[in-house]
Amino acid sequence: MSFALGMSQQGPLAGLMTGLLFLMPGALTMTAFGYGASFLDSLSVPGTPLNCAGAGLSAVGVAMIAGASLGLCQKLCTDRVTSTIAGVTCAACVALPAAWLYPAALVAGGALTLALASLPAGRGGASRESKSELAESLRASLSSADGAT
Repeated sequence: MSFALGMSQQGPLAGLMTGLLFLMPGALTMTAFGYGASFLDSLSVPGTPLNCAGAGLSAVGVAMIAGASLGLCQKLCTDRVTSTIAGVTCAACVALPAAWLYPAALVAGGALTLALASLPAGRGGASRESKSELAESLRASLSSADGAT
């Protein structure tokens, strides 16, 4: 959001600066905590308070990511095509957690969406109404991606 505000008010350089300045305190704090935790021996011993706190924070992190994913899916997957693409991509990423798969899935999903939107209605393509819904969904996805930075 800070990137979008800086970009709209003062241009690309201000957008990059506001985005960086917004993210930097959290990144530095997390790095410092992680570095400090690497020196604590009781963090890896089961049953110690630090180990229990780490397990609890991990569970909270998973719950936060799951909630954000659900909200994003409900907002952007408004038709069968985008829901199917998202479901297949999610299943592939869970089944094969390889680093190369994530950017490949993004590119493949985008290419498939554009290809399906360009097919004529009689040849397996979507109807005019579905195409407009698909185009609107694609525009919403792109604008959400721009605003999330």
